[in-house]
Amino acid sequence: MIPKDSAVVPVVQEFYASLWDQESRKVEGRT
Repeated sequence: MIPKDSAVVPVVQEFYASLWDQESRKVEGRT
């Protein structure tokens, strides 16, 4: 495994976590 990849993974996870958070908030606001 490339060291660069292991450094990128947490960043991607954070990105998707915030993305899901925004999406779930949008859905909650709709209902």
